[in-house]
Amino acid sequence: MGAGIGAIFRAPLGGAMMAAEALYRHDFEADAILLSLIASIVAFSLYGAWFSYEPIFGGAAGFSFINAEELPYYLLLGIACGLLGILYARGLEGAQVFFQRITGPRWVKPAIGGVMVGAIGMAAPEAIHVGYGWVQRSLTPEQVTDFSFWLLISLPFLRIGAAALTVGSGAAGGIFAPGMVAGGMTGALFWRLFHDLPGFPAEPGPLVIIRMIAVFGSIAHAPLAMMLMVGEMTGNLSLLAPAMVAVAVATLLVGDTTIYRSQVATRADSTAHRHRFAVPLLDALPAQRAVIPSP
Repeated sequence: MGAGIGAIFRAPLGGAMMAAEALYRHDFEADAILLSLIASIVAFSLYGAWFSYEPIFGGAAGFSFINAEELPYYLLLGIACGLLGILYARGLEGAQVFFQRITGPRWVKPAIGGVMVGAIGMAAPEAIHVGYGWVQRSLTPEQVTDFSFWLLISLPFLRIGAAALTVGSGAAGGIFAPGMVAGGMTGALFWRLFHDLPGFPAEPGPLVIIRMIAVFGSIAHAPLAMMLMVGEMTGNLSLLAPAMVAVAVATLLVGDTTIYRSQVATRADSTAHRHRFAVPLLDALPAQRAVIPSP
């Protein structure tokens, strides 16, 4: 997983850390970090040699954070990211529950989901496919104003709905790209609404990129990995400070809600590590402490 993310997003360090973080809500897989680093840099090298080593979002190297007055806006952005992440997780869970209640042949559920996603695509073609091109187009003031205001409002919800219907119906589809695109487009909406406020970021690009990683980083419980990916995807570390604020606030707001239903809290709750944690705990527990005195 770390190698795939590291290569495709030109983010080998963030990909390796995501592979270690995404397994747990409040922990990370320390045993996987070194191996993930090796696999990720090899994949990144091969992928870059075939395509290119340029950051995935072109033109983002010039984005910078030079005004501390922007930080309160990024704090509010983090709150909005946490709420959108919770909505994303609840939408996926609700779609799965809905399709579980449908009885019939195995092909019926994906067929129903396909019809519904197709209807969304007919109404708003921007809501289907991978969607990173729309994120790229929303990085500059000139391009983001080309979007309809109502499209910016509806697109994040339509992408979440399309992903939930696809995955919930049992069809083939992922949840990484829809979450990233939904977050990025709400960052563009945030800039359209408030760019005239004093001290607000002058360009939508930083908001789009930070909102994109904060939504998925919080709900996937991979905040450190997604913060590292900001620097790698843009080609500079200038946005690391506002990204830290937004991702941290969003992760705190999300709490135990997660987009991965099989994600356990810590390594102590994982069957892969149960032998490591069970025996030392029992060894440290004297028999006297296990006794419950009778009245």
